[in-house]
Amino acid sequence: MSSEDIQTITYRFHRKDEKFIWLEAKSQKVLSNDGKNEEIICISRDITNHKKKIKKLEKAIYIDELTGVYNRRFFNLKFNEEGKQNGQTEKLLSLLVIDIDYFKAYNDTYGHQKGDECLKIVAQALKGSVRETTDYVCRIGGEEFCILLPHIRKEIAISIADNLRKKVEGLKISHSKSNVSKFVTISIGVSTMVVKNSMEIDQNEMFSLADQALYRSKECGRNQVNYQ
Repeated sequence: MSSEDIQTITYRFHRKDEKFIWLEAKSQKVLSNDGKNEEIICISRDITNHKKKIKKLEKAIYIDELTGVYNRRFFNLKFNEEGKQNGQTEKLLSLLVIDIDYFKAYNDTYGHQKGDECLKIVAQALKGSVRETTDYVCRIGGEEFCILLPHIRKEIAISIADNLRKKVEGLKISHSKSNVSKFVTISIGVSTMVVKNSMEIDQNEMFSLADQALYRSKECGRNQVNYQ
């Protein structure tokens, strides 16, 4: 029997003590001793610690240390994954580019420690307002965030963006030096693309469109959403 005949699966097991562990099971068909019948040999092992190490490593690589959301490295990786379509059906992908309004003035007024706290609060508000397992909130630098929204069309993406804008202003984080509100606000640019069979989205083009929309939001007074 070759190694190709070995089937491997991993699954989570609920123990009697209410704890979960991860198991890896390897199975292979073999002939019985009489050479007439097939038997299956299965060996399972506890890989819970291995899973924890992988998760810890992924956290170190892909999580922004300050805010707890994904970082730019993860954004680039996930964008490449979501921007491809190998099947026959069309696939939608929306992108939000988000900037905290007048954040330099916020830092100058309240200090960098308060600025870091503001970034954490805003990041977690964004993360808590989108789909946990399918949407990706990423800090790509400074006070700028991106959110990838797979399978979301233009109108829904704009609605999500406006809800996020209201959510952040509703946090009522004081910002006395803002020219648009007495609280911290965000401006958002939105772009949407359709990935058709066997094509690949140009990441730079899609990001550029969302960034242009963000620029328009700033030019038109901030604390708003625009689409490109």
